[in-house]
Amino acid sequence: MPEVIFLISVPRSGSTLLQKLLMAHSEISSVAEPWVMLPWAYAFRRDGVQAEYGHHQSVKALGNLFRQLPNGRQDYCEIVRRNALDLYGRIAGDSRYFLDKTPRYFFIIPELSEIFPDAKFLLLLRNPVGIFASTIEAFRANKLRRLDGSYRDLLGGTRLLAAGARHLGERAHVVRYERLVGAEQDGELQAIFDYLQLPFERQVVHDFANQQLDGQGDHLGAKQFERVVDQTDRWQAIIDSPVRRLRLLRYLGRVDQDYLQIGGYDRDACRRAVRRRRATRLRPMEWFYWLEEACIDRLKRTIPISPPNYR
Repeated sequence: MPEVIFLISVPRSGSTLLQKLLMAHSEISSVAEPWVMLPWAYAFRRDGVQAEYGHHQSVKALGNLFRQLPNGRQDYCEIVRRNALDLYGRIAGDSRYFLDKTPRYFFIIPELSEIFPDAKFLLLLRNPVGIFASTIEAFRANKLRRLDGSYRDLLGGTRLLAAGARHLGERAHVVRYERLVGAEQDGELQAIFDYLQLPFERQVVHDFANQQLDGQGDHLGAKQFERVVDQTDRWQAIIDSPVRRLRLLRYLGRVDQDYLQIGGYDRDACRRAVRRRRATRLRPMEWFYWLEEACIDRLKRTIPISPPNYR
């Protein structure tokens, strides 16, 4: 059975780039985002699931099942772990590690840590300015219409990722996107492989572009670059209008403070950088879209994000 690495981030944080860098190592196998642990983990949770069957009753029935097992929930977690490792192992082959890169595992970090007590966790953080801009570019085709569907990532994701980092402590290794693509790349990669107890194979920086990912994930980023490119200033080309600048500033005011602290990001410095950006395009329809979003939000509140279920 392979050892497991979970790579977790807010979407648009550079996780596909890091995944391909790691896949280029001789001891790490991976595939496009599996998402396989989400339904298994949500089997424990009463909230956050929409299904044709009665999910609350399913959770209640599962609790009754736990009481019939010699070691209760622990036995069930062991069975789930064996099944997942069997699945991962069929893909990993002879590799020491299987890398499961599914960004939205930030929803289930407590369950993952319980089911996989020996797993490695890589938590990838990125400056929220870059995340916001990349979300517009990739998920909205560079049109800032409705963001209410992205707030679970933009706001909930940062909060849950920070809570997960606190919960995991030394079990997890925090990676910063800006170091991964900048002048500190070698040091950042060396720290990752030290954490994984693997030798740093320099060819990963050159071979990562050859790694193929077919399935769920960031196809834009996966196919765009043949070498590691520093995209930390890319946001300036996207935040090109007053409405975009204002919305980004509003977002920066709501980003989780613990996420900023763990990543070493300064909220005020981010705001100053955005305010200095000359944004001259008018984009008048985006003001209307913002009003539309606000009205819809008042009429139909989004489903709240379930709190972390730390045991």
